[in-house]
Amino acid sequence: MLGLACAAAEPSFQRSLPELTTAFATDASPNKDRILTLGDIDADDPGGRIERLRPLADYMQEKLSNSGVDEVDILIAQNTEDMGHYLSSGKVDIYIDSPFPTLRVQEISDSQVILRRWKGGDPTYWSFIFANKSSGITNLKDLPGRIIAVEDPYSTSGFLLPMATLGQQGFSLQEVSSDLQDVEPDEIGYLFTTNERNSVSMLLQGRVAAAAISNQDYYALSDEIKQELVTLISTTAVPRQLVSVQPNIDPHLMYNISEILTAMDEDELGAQILFDFKETRRFDALPPESEQALEDLKLLMKTISAD
Repeated sequence: MLGLACAAAEPSFQRSLPELTTAFATDASPNKDRILTLGDIDADDPGGRIERLRPLADYMQEKLSNSGVDEVDILIAQNTEDMGHYLSSGKVDIYIDSPFPTLRVQEISDSQVILRRWKGGDPTYWSFIFANKSSGITNLKDLPGRIIAVEDPYSTSGFLLPMATLGQQGFSLQEVSSDLQDVEPDEIGYLFTTNERNSVSMLLQGRVAAAAISNQDYYALSDEIKQELVTLISTTAVPRQLVSVQPNIDPHLMYNISEILTAMDEDELGAQILFDFKETRRFDALPPESEQALEDLKLLMKTISAD
């Protein structure tokens, strides 16, 4: 996330020493540095997240030097609520994330989605819900009264897409805190496992009836493991990640940011920074089908909220 800061800095997760404090631009005075802030969300390892974002921030800082930007800084929020407030207040200018948290943040901040990020080399992704062949489960109708493993509450592919798809098909969903918890016979329980490895492991151990992960994670499984699985459904595809900006950003600056990001893959340094940034291939404008997918995703989010 990137943003032009307009207020004094407050305690938050920001750069590791000696860069731990982020300065925010407070006005357009020639004696004040103009700081653009790139934001992200990470409650567990903010320092590590800053290190991963630093090359991108430095690249943008150099490219934006002729646009009146003196520094590109980094601000890490703990959750989507904090990020929404950072964007709405102008403490963050740009935010890069997957669709689910991006849309949650947009609800709070009225931020604008401007680009798509090809994270992992792919422009879109989707989810698979699958079971262990040995379980005898072959259809979604076999899942009520049982538990499905999902990743975390902020995951687009590991939570929102699969759970909202089930809700859209009329299934009643209930969060459980343990794989040993009883589930009502007319409900599907879902258990957060924190990541796709745990979800697959619990499925193979017979501790859950099904698991949901992204197509990218599924394809990365060994052939031996995939042979043990049966796919129950694949969801609709959505943009892999999105770039959004704070609602009051200067239009000329927004244009320059878009131009810089979409041209990164065309120069050697930019392409290397992209690759090191979780194997990003490029940034590009959202095609019409991606814009429609986001509108569809907003409807799916209402399905989850209703539950």
